[in-house]
Amino acid sequence: MESITPEELKPHIIRALVEANEENDTIWIAWIKEFIEKNILLEQFEDYNTF
Repeated sequence: MESITPEELKPHIIRALVEANEENDTIWIAWIKEFIEKNILLEQFEDYNTF
């Protein structure tokens, strides 16, 4: 996954967040948030208030 650009990852992460939210899966949301933070992708998601 390190070779994938943030722009390529963003739609997949958004889809995972939407699905996790629909399923009320707060643990999965937390893991996705951690992934975003550790991979310095926060600026890609600054327009989302889900965190």
